[in-house]
Amino acid sequence: MSRTPAVGRDCVEAVLAALATGRGWRATALARALYFEPSTVRRALTRLETAGLVRRERCQDADRRGVPWSWRLVVPVEHAQAVLAAHRPRRRRLPAGELRARVAAHLAAHSERALTPGEIARALDGRAWAAVRDAAEALVEQGHVERVGRDPVRYRLAQGREAPRARGCLREHAGC
Repeated sequence: MSRTPAVGRDCVEAVLAALATGRGWRATALARALYFEPSTVRRALTRLETAGLVRRERCQDADRRGVPWSWRLVVPVEHAQAVLAAHRPRRRRLPAGELRARVAAHLAAHSERALTPGEIARALDGRAWAAVRDAAEALVEQGHVERVGRDPVRYRLAQGREAPRARGCLREHAGC
């Protein structure tokens, strides 16, 4: 949706519900009413503005209050909820052994150099680097992968070995 910092779904939905009342809200008033930190509410509003769901307007009483912006919903609330639902990340849990198979397949596809767990994780749909490290360590114990160095730890496919396949793996590795 946007490159703004991550904001919890519950905050975004609470801000959206408050804006659906039809009145304009200042960010600080929203934060007080919803019991969220003001910076969290501002990030949620920025996310909604980037998606084209809300608009900020200059307040008429800005001189008295010192806060120049009021926020309003510019689309029907049902449309806003549908847009937010479409942008929710839908990560499914991987079947047993599939992460190990993906790690091995990625290392096989990039056999010209050793990779860190972070580099592999970014290539595999942003999986957690610690989970990738654990999968790579399991592959090291099985002899499919070699650990190269310690700081930072890097991995590469063992010489003369083929990448293992996961049991029940329905998807081919598409991370490269």
